[in-house]
Amino acid sequence: MSGFELLPGPTHAGALPPHPRSIGAKKKGAGA
Repeated sequence: MSGFELLPGPTHAGALPPHPRSIGAKKKGAGA
């Protein structure tokens, strides 16, 4: 999944369905 790193955040985020866990982690900013 290294391709995600090459692609800009908004692009890969729009292409792939947003994961509730990922969204929660980003909102919290804990990264756990």
